[in-house]
Amino acid sequence: MQNDLLKLLKEFQPQSCDLAPHSVICTDKTPSYDFVAVVFPIHGTKYFAVLASRGSFNEKLARKVIETTNAKAKDISESVPICIVQNPSWPNLVPFDSVACLSPSVAK
Repeated sequence: MQNDLLKLLKEFQPQSCDLAPHSVICTDKTPSYDFVAVVFPIHGTKYFAVLASRGSFNEKLARKVIETTNAKAKDISESVPICIVQNPSWPNLVPFDSVACLSPSVAK
């Protein structure tokens, strides 16, 4: 699975990472910003998620978002365009308490 993902994202210079099983991290730098994206499979589903950041990357927050997304995987469905993932421990890390997960149906 991870090798297929590495091939698919080749132009973004993906590297294996340990934030989640079979996850990869992609980075890009411009004169203005650093961009980081972690692509990871959502546990127990056929979906992958992209956790993207611009300007800074907080590995501790990324782990929390990935853990919570995987814990809420049953709430993510093709028939539901958006799912709000919440974790009350995030406010200690950042000034927000939820993340929106878009499913493939959002494109319809």
